[in-house]
Amino acid sequence: MSEEVTLLDFLDEIKNTAYERMGLNETDSESFNFATISKTVAGIDYIEYWLLINAYYDESIERFVKIDGTSTSFGIQMQAKGTYPGEQSLGYTNNSGINIWRNPRKSEVYKDTTNYDYSDFDNNNHIGAKKRSNNEWVEFAIGSGWSNNLMTDSYGGVTIGGAGIEIDGNNIFPYSRLTSSKYNDGTNNYYVLGILENAYHPTVTEWDCDNNTKQAWFFGFKYPEKTGAKDSENGKFIVMYNDMNHIDPTANGYTIEDMNVNDWHVILEVGKTGTKAIVDGVLTVLGAGGGGGVVVDEITDGEMHAVTSNAVYHGMELKQDVADAFSGDYEDLTNKPTIPEDVADLTDTHDTAFTPKSHSHSINDLPTANTITDGDTTHIASVDVIYDYIDSVIGDADDWLTS
Repeated sequence: MSEEVTLLDFLDEIKNTAYERMGLNETDSESFNFATISKTVAGIDYIEYWLLINAYYDESIERFVKIDGTSTSFGIQMQAKGTYPGEQSLGYTNNSGINIWRNPRKSEVYKDTTNYDYSDFDNNNHIGAKKRSNNEWVEFAIGSGWSNNLMTDSYGGVTIGGAGIEIDGNNIFPYSRLTSSKYNDGTNNYYVLGILENAYHPTVTEWDCDNNTKQAWFFGFKYPEKTGAKDSENGKFIVMYNDMNHIDPTANGYTIEDMNVNDWHVILEVGKTGTKAIVDGVLTVLGAGGGGGVVVDEITDGEMHAVTSNAVYHGMELKQDVADAFSGDYEDLTNKPTIPEDVADLTDTHDTAFTPKSHSHSINDLPTANTITDGDTTHIASVDVIYDYIDSVIGDADDWLTS
């Protein structure tokens, strides 16, 4: 009777044979591994198949183990049963999917030592950490565990992890990126969600780009940080560009990808309290404070600030508000027109005066009325007779009578 061969044994044999033919040793092949996992967690049954890079699954302790702490580890998870990590608490108990996970280099791991014990990760390369509150082992969605790169679920949804997506556009350079990132301007943390042009996804420590001899652009939403998260109430839609004015090619470690956060300049900002934009070369607040006066702003360190007094920005005189530009007195206007005091002051009076209509007929041309005696009304020329006479002579009695 032949020995039973499992799927994992078969795949391992294929892997080792391939490495031998490429002249690689067995130690190299250990960086690529397979795992099948069948277990029940919090009442939910899981059946999964994993392809692992720089990691393996230790069935004896039911944990993933990192092989080389100086390199990133990856895992492709295919679930026949189960649910997304963390979604069981939301009531989703059967939302299985195909997912790509990553575990960062150990030197890049952010540690929340207040809530987690990382000793097994630090000493034994176990991917995850132990919760201090109940000693539960957590291996997803924490710094030392598996973080999402790409997830597809049973409902057809797709979740992208990390900072975002790069769009090469058939190698159109510099590249565009859809980003959801966090950065620091030297003083405060901000979150951005939008489109980057010639700029990498920012990190808390730096901005980089495809090429710093070209300007970079961003348009989208910007949020300040509040208690470690987005302050959505004070988010703004912005358009800004980076002019690379503070790049130092002589600096130690300089590369063509370097950027300076202070080179970002906002040219459009839309928020709940008003809109700021460049109008005819002047940075202006439009409709500030719900319809108040127009106020001109200036740019300082890439941000917009209200001008508290008249100033000059890039050679343009800026006024604090519209009232500074015009006093309201007609005499303060320049290039005023000359207004004549009399018609005789006009230089051209041709056909400017009104000429009334004239007629050559006299009232004496009307039919003679008979002399009126007391009580005699029969000999008065009727109005109709007079009207008919005017109409016959003039041609239009109505026009004559009203002119």
